[in-house]
Amino acid sequence: WKRCAWEDGVGRMIVDFGLVRGKVLKIWDWKTGKPKDDQTQCQFYAVVGALHFKDATEFSAKYIWLKEKKITGFEMKRTDLLPIYKNLRSRIDRMRVAYDSEVFSPRRNGLCRKWCKNTNCTHCGG
Repeated sequence: WKRCAWEDGVGRMIVDFGLVRGKVLKIWDWKTGKPKDDQTQCQFYAVVGALHFKDATEFSAKYIWLKEKKITGFEMKRTDLLPIYKNLRSRIDRMRVAYDSEVFSPRRNGLCRKWCKNTNCTHCGG
């Protein structure tokens, strides 16, 4: 949750577009795939932005879906970010436990059928 050199980081992010104007932080991420409802990446951008831009009180995080010519995302106040931070922190803590214990429970997702190379997984379709 703090800045560091790229090679020293555990979680990294590159924002396609970020702008701080007054008390407002805007973060946009261009997407080339099909629109999805998952706002996790935008939430992560907003939380990290709030940590680094202390004067920002309003946050606008948007996905710009290029093929569909559609924009999704959210706008919120700094006070609305605490539950999002807690959720992200909980998810990251679970990932750390899995990494440290080397126990990764299989979970079906959109990459299972075409992209995953783990043929020992019950969800593998390849």
